[in-house]
Amino acid sequence: MNTADVVRLLAEQCGLSEDKAVEVLDALFGTEPGKGIIASVLDDEARLTFQGFGTFGVKGRSARTTTHQVTGETVTISAKKVAYFKPARPLRARVAHRSAPAEVEESALG
Repeated sequence: MNTADVVRLLAEQCGLSEDKAVEVLDALFGTEPGKGIIASVLDDEARLTFQGFGTFGVKGRSARTTTHQVTGETVTISAKKVAYFKPARPLRARVAHRSAPAEVEESALG
């Protein structure tokens, strides 16, 4: 599934035009400066929790040294901050209890 598929589904389920559905997705998931609710929260290094779905947040990674696998050289990796998503228990349970991908769904509709 890609963004165009999500736009179409959002438009259908919410009775929106596809242009409005694109606006909604951009408002929530946009990554350009000044856009995207989730990215704006992460800019402030805060957490954003959707009850029953999961939590978006920022974690700090410490600087570390490692060995380059090909050359054997010691490489220093600098500290950085990374975004993360932790799914909530209901979402994890829903995914874990899914059977085989699409074939099961299609045969059940059949």
